[in-house]
Amino acid sequence: MYSGSQERTGCSSGRKYDTLYKVQPKVDSSQITAEFGHEVEAERQQLLRRRFLWYTGTVATFTSIGFLIGLLVDSSGKTGRIFHVLGLMLAGTSSALFIGSFVYVY
Repeated sequence: MYSGSQERTGCSSGRKYDTLYKVQPKVDSSQITAEFGHEVEAERQQLLRRRFLWYTGTVATFTSIGFLIGLLVDSSGKTGRIFHVLGLMLAGTSSALFIGSFVYVY
């Protein structure tokens, strides 16, 4: 209807008012939306990174504790030793993967 710095001194019915109506310049809402989107995306990445670090740190801690307990516990019998060694290998590999991913993201 009005653009830029146009001024209006009345209404369509012909009555005059003492005040002037100044129309504000139009603001491009796409710029505001784009800036807001970038801020939201940055906050989301920071939140996900923090959650990932907590997750990997927690899992690495528990698997490392399981690995250390497995080293201290002696299993008897041939089948027990096989499962014991496989459990230690799995716990060690899991710990290494989670610790590696934690260090990479940190």
